[in-house]
Amino acid sequence: MRPAVAAQRIAATARATAVAETLRRRARTVVGDAAATSTTASTTTTEKHVLQKDFVQVVGSATGGYVEAEVTMDADGAIRIYSDGPPDPTDFVSALTSQFVYIEDFPFSVAGWTSHVVSSGAAYVPAAAVIATNPGVIRVDGGGTSGGACCFRAPATTLIVSGNWSIEMIVKPGADSTGAVIRAGVSTLTTGTSDPVNGLFFDYTKSSSANWRIRARKASADVTTTSSTAVVFNTYCKLRITFDGTTATFFVNGSSIGTIAAIDLPVVAVHPFFFVTHATASGFTHIDVDRVAVNVTGLTR
Repeated sequence: MRPAVAAQRIAATARATAVAETLRRRARTVVGDAAATSTTASTTTTEKHVLQKDFVQVVGSATGGYVEAEVTMDADGAIRIYSDGPPDPTDFVSALTSQFVYIEDFPFSVAGWTSHVVSSGAAYVPAAAVIATNPGVIRVDGGGTSGGACCFRAPATTLIVSGNWSIEMIVKPGADSTGAVIRAGVSTLTTGTSDPVNGLFFDYTKSSSANWRIRARKASADVTTTSSTAVVFNTYCKLRITFDGTTATFFVNGSSIGTIAAIDLPVVAVHPFFFVTHATASGFTHIDVDRVAVNVTGLTR
């Protein structure tokens, strides 16, 4: 290469480098080093963040998650963006092997689930208008007779409430009839209308309180606590029970309503269940079940 040409290319590279450094300083001036080093995430759903430091940008929101990308400028002035690709499939498989996940959204059938009914109680797909925006809903209904009841349950399982365990249920209680009882959680209940011998569940008993009660049954020994959170009828809510190995915590729409200690929890296999009954012939107390999810993490496999 001729010396003159080489000198021109060296000069062009130097100019491009100077431009890149100028852009870097300008970006820091606009964004600010203090903001660039901040890791505090906003809790505002619609707020967006662009943080820049040494050409590394973190873009996103607290609710939607963050994606990191490195922005560089080549010597020829081209700007290039580098970001992480899709997760490594082997990492994904490895993560799954360390946890148990069961999700039932009832999109097509109730295969494996069983109903035990008393009088005119039943579990069925409600009217189309009810499920128009919530496909896969099953209604557990006490029916139209006094003492009518229905227990809707998953198959018998080997699932035991243990550390790092949770169950989440999206449900809609309906028809607050005389003598209404509604339960949702896990238990050993298969037939009858009595309290489960073993279980961990939310309970609404109209004759006792207008609020959710949290309950644990261990070989018929009972722990029941009445929360300060009222049951809201005809509105979907998210019920969640978690157990960290020490304490079971009950949540309604993300807010804790109480805890029960491990010593009071069942130590036998249980299954998800939903139960309703009432004491009037015109009651039709029911609970619409939209989704059930059980998760256990930290397993060794």
